[in-house]
Amino acid sequence: MFNYTDEYLMKRHIAEKLPPALLQELNSKLVDNGYGNYEALAFWLKSNGHNVSKSSIHRYAQTLKAAADHTAPTSGIRDVFLRMRCVESSVAVTPACKVLDFASELFFWVTTGRRR
Repeated sequence: MFNYTDEYLMKRHIAEKLPPALLQELNSKLVDNGYGNYEALAFWLKSNGHNVSKSSIHRYAQTLKAAADHTAPTSGIRDVFLRMRCVESSVAVTPACKVLDFASELFFWVTTGRRR
């Protein structure tokens, strides 16, 4: 009988799979492409040694875009990248259902120096 492991049952988030430098480059490419062009991004990641599906990139892009839209109105590209870094940090320490809330709190703390 085949035993399913937790890793088999639960897909790992793209942010957990990629090295930080490659993840930052992916974030830049997503923003530059208007959070689209997943097929080209999947090919680019594969050429860099990481087999990531278009669907995974799409889900990740939705998370980043939601994080950018979830917090205070952006004051420029700096805030977009700062929000993305907050999401990346949140993924590492927060259950998936709480990532955007934690990222929002982290962004608020980083930009104001205060906690809500």
